[in-house]
Amino acid sequence: MTTIQILVVLDGLGAHANTDTGNRPEAVTRMAVTTAERELGLVSGALAASL
Repeated sequence: MTTIQILVVLDGLGAHANTDTGNRPEAVTRMAVTTAERELGLVSGALAASL
């Protein structure tokens, strides 16, 4: 289920990127990382070093 959740977020962000040319809020920009951290049980910011 974790993989599906992350892939759904990535797919949605891809669709969003193709339809919206405006500025994106920080929450949207980090949504894939935030979702991965949450779903994998990592502390917030654990994946930030990989960005």
